[in-house]
Amino acid sequence: MRNRLTGLLIAGCLLTGNAMAQTPKWYKKAQRSLLSIVTFDENNNILASGNGFLVDDEGTALANYALFKGAYKAKAVDSEGKEHEVKWICGANSLYDVVKFRIEGKKLQPGISIAEKPAGKGESVYILPYATQKKKECVSDSILESSVFENKYHYYTLSGTPSKMMVNVPVMNSQGETIAMLQSSSDQQKNYAISVRFVCDLKTTALSVSDNDLNAIHIAKMLPEEETDATTFLHLTSSEDSTQYVNYLQQYLNRFPKKSSGYSTAADFYVQRKDMKTAEEYMLQGMEESDEKDQLHYAWSKLIYNLNMLPGYKTYGDWNMERALNEAQKAYQTHDLPIYLLQQGNCFYALHQYQDAYNAYMEVNKTNLRSSEIYLYAAQSKKMLQAPLEEVLALQDSAMNLQSKPYNTEAAQILLARANTYIEMKEYKKAVVDLNEYESLNYGKLNANFYYLRSQAELNGKMYELAVNDIEKATQLEPKNPLLWAQKAGTLYAVGMIKEAIDAARESIKQNPVFADAHRILGVCLIQNNQKEEGLEALQKAKELGDTLAESLINNVK
Repeated sequence: MRNRLTGLLIAGCLLTGNAMAQTPKWYKKAQRSLLSIVTFDENNNILASGNGFLVDDEGTALANYALFKGAYKAKAVDSEGKEHEVKWICGANSLYDVVKFRIEGKKLQPGISIAEKPAGKGESVYILPYATQKKKECVSDSILESSVFENKYHYYTLSGTPSKMMVNVPVMNSQGETIAMLQSSSDQQKNYAISVRFVCDLKTTALSVSDNDLNAIHIAKMLPEEETDATTFLHLTSSEDSTQYVNYLQQYLNRFPKKSSGYSTAADFYVQRKDMKTAEEYMLQGMEESDEKDQLHYAWSKLIYNLNMLPGYKTYGDWNMERALNEAQKAYQTHDLPIYLLQQGNCFYALHQYQDAYNAYMEVNKTNLRSSEIYLYAAQSKKMLQAPLEEVLALQDSAMNLQSKPYNTEAAQILLARANTYIEMKEYKKAVVDLNEYESLNYGKLNANFYYLRSQAELNGKMYELAVNDIEKATQLEPKNPLLWAQKAGTLYAVGMIKEAIDAARESIKQNPVFADAHRILGVCLIQNNQKEEGLEALQKAKELGDTLAESLINNVK
């Protein structure tokens, strides 16, 4: 009898042990982290459903990637039956079929405890039931194998039999900490689980905009943690879906409220959509909350300046060029950075206050922002002031002196500007030298206007053969341009190629019968070719078309 009682007690203990194995004391707490997830397509139809679980108290959760692929929206129901929107995707990896996301809502359930150490081979583990399972009992299992990937994460093979209903649920150790997430398995004999640490470490980066796995999920992404990365991400997504971009803007402002760039970026976004009122509200909000007032004044100045430079801009409120200048001055008063002084120079120039613009540019050139480009701005200001060409040339020389051979594309605009100044000064051969350098930097990308310009410089510089070659290139590039054919006729006449000049003039008239200049040039060429009567007819036609020189030429011939 005693032996039988002892046997029953032992059996009772064994039964109690098995029951505890099924429902550990930490089970109820861990079970609160479980989620039931439904994803939807772009037409709000159900795409898929599955499981997931929370890993912190802020709504961060994990699930399998296949559940979210192609989704435009997702909802998660927690252990108390409360529904939450999946607000952001925090990271994704299709190779390992995992996704990390964030839900939003009041009174979120706590996240599950995550183990510091991986499980070892032979260790007993527990698999939590999925969120909607009626019989909520843990399933005991054990680690058959553990392999390491990416040098620090573990992938587990378990002894239990797979169940399609038990995907994405936590795999727990005996202390009630999760070590892994159960994955779908084609093996009917073994379960497989991936380290929770790996999934938790998924995150977005500055370049996540081009991540194919993330892009296959159409729910908004969580901004990167670092400000510089978040700023880059924001910039790269500016051309994406506007609804999601507004989400990213708000994320950025919530995370970095003291930084100026979020407010100015938001203002730019709404200005592009012609919503000036909202843009102004963001800038005013920035002035209240940001610690970078000077940068906001500068950004506001550039925003207004760019608007005023647009053709057809209808002034919003006081957003005129004077306001742009005022904002640039406020930025400089707050922090005397040369970039703010340069912006003042640009505003002065746009306001036709060329002396002030010149002064600002020359002050900038006394700082570390000194550059060829700013010397060119100063030169253009001098030109608008009708200063002696020698002063304009000196500034262009200063711009060129900051360049070194082999020249880059920045030097090209200086060479072209200086060549035009040389032409005005009748220094034609010097102009041709600069134009030759310009051509070498832009070979294959030059238009007919360039070759016409150089041919005129060459012609005036008595470089006749070169002038003929260049005007020929010009007409080859634009064979339907009557003006170029007329210029070709004039060039050929100047070098004594009269018959060729007559042909070019006729081609110009063929393309535009009422082009007076072409008739005049034809008349002069015909007379020079001893075709006086026909030449006078051409001059008379030019006169009838309004050419003022034609009459005096007719009188001289008679």
